[in-house]
Amino acid sequence: RRSPGSAAWRLAAVLALVCLTPRPVTVRGDDDLMAEVLAAAEAEAHDTADPALQDERTMRRTHYSRSHPLTDLPGALESVRTAFYFPGYTGGADGRYSFPIGETVRLLSHFSHSQTDVEALQVTGMMGSINSPFDFDYYIANFSKPLQVSVPAEAEFTFDFELPIHASLDPIEYIVATTIFYNDGRHVFASTLFNATVLLHYPPRDPAAQLLTILGIVLPLALVALGVCYVRNTNLEQAREKQ
Repeated sequence: RRSPGSAAWRLAAVLALVCLTPRPVTVRGDDDLMAEVLAAAEAEAHDTADPALQDERTMRRTHYSRSHPLTDLPGALESVRTAFYFPGYTGGADGRYSFPIGETVRLLSHFSHSQTDVEALQVTGMMGSINSPFDFDYYIANFSKPLQVSVPAEAEFTFDFELPIHASLDPIEYIVATTIFYNDGRHVFASTLFNATVLLHYPPRDPAAQLLTILGIVLPLALVALGVCYVRNTNLEQAREKQ
């Protein structure tokens, strides 16, 4: 016959296992689609053996490139000067930027030109994208901001653009590109502001949230230990009374 004390220890072990087991996370359908796109892009990057697959891939990319404005960009005017700045972020030793997952990154874009044969250039909008690290033709996220700003020659404008970094993205490298669109009344032009590999990382956790997490683990374990001690002491007292 098993003693009540051994049963209490088994119960304590089960409760401790439940407390320490990670809880499942439910993701949305678009997160699943994002994972599928990354997996497909990685598979295509390594699959070069089957000519039929190569032909299918070429056809799909040709169709996709025609449907995405950032794939086939118009040229830039030589007289246009641009510069970018990410407030709060600086490139590392290798010049690569690192952005926190789940937060919004601001991009300040400087725009000026010396085109004197027109009264002004019309800045019509900005677009940005986060692209698959395995294949630039796969767009993980797109951002756009319509503008209608007239920029005279030798004038300088700064435009504010936001890049929301989705919380479901993995902490790996991605390609981030941003472009500004403008016209001279006859032709459309585009200048690339930023196009580089960026490392995404999880932001540091709030100390209060960390404390709550620790308490959420320690308190159940402490209650289990107190329960085991109570059951054990009760069993010992009952054993002494029987003697």
